[in-house]
Amino acid sequence: METGLFDAIVYWHWLALAAAFVGLEIVVPGVFLIFLGIASATVGVVLLAIPDLDWRLQLVIFAGLAVALIFIGRRVYGRMSEAEDHTSLNRRGDRFVGQSFPLVGAMTGGRGRVRVGDTDWLARLAPDVSEDIADGAIMRVVAVDGATLVVEPRS
Repeated sequence: METGLFDAIVYWHWLALAAAFVGLEIVVPGVFLIFLGIASATVGVVLLAIPDLDWRLQLVIFAGLAVALIFIGRRVYGRMSEAEDHTSLNRRGDRFVGQSFPLVGAMTGGRGRVRVGDTDWLARLAPDVSEDIADGAIMRVVAVDGATLVVEPRS
């Protein structure tokens, strides 16, 4: 039996490699190194159960697991990113459409402010509404125009 550098590999070497991959994934996120970390941790656990496993077989197991996990992971993350809806990214006001908020001050000349949580948003009346509205009235958001909420009195 040969006694080379690779014959001295024990389970904790693989677990340390797994920790290094996970640590690198945290520093350089890319959803790639985590799968190598899982593969090397698995080889470490296998080597813990079978301490006489040849280093060549360890590498084959690691390579096979790494390729399989990366393939599976990319498919899963690919589906997840396709399912995410980014249509309202950088368009915070869109989520307020259909909701009602109180006026802050009177709305005169078709312009005013509404209170959304702890923030005041610029508001303007919808085109079909022309009256002045008193302070504290509840307004329903019907559209968004840039950073201005288009509102109408709640019925």
